Amino acid sequence: MLLNDDGYVEAALGLANRVLRERSDDDVLRRLEYAFRLVLVREPTQAELRTLAGFFDEESKRFASDPAAASAMVSSIAPEVPRPDGHAPAEIAAWVQTARVILNLDEVVSRG
Repeated sequence: MLLNDDGYVEAALGLANRVLRERSDDDVLRRLEYAFRLVLVREPTQAELRTLAGFFDEESKRFASDPAAASAMVSSIAPEVPRPDGHAPAEIAAWVQTARVILNLDEVVSRG
């Protein structure tokens, strides 16, 4: 249910923007580690990192093969929020999708 919640999708865009802005190198693994630490305040295990890297790779390929879908997805989320400069919609979309996964991990979602 939270995966598609507007607030979580906007938070995922915020996390993606922050990772792309604050980790300007193109090292995907370092960016994934950074995003994970920002949200969970711990280092990811190697298994977690491999899983996230595989997911990010799949999403990158999917959006690269369908630039219109990437642009539509990115522009539909909080249009008033600026996007990071110098990044293609396909890259931003892949980071948003990956951020959505991180934000929906059981460790992040607490039930009261």
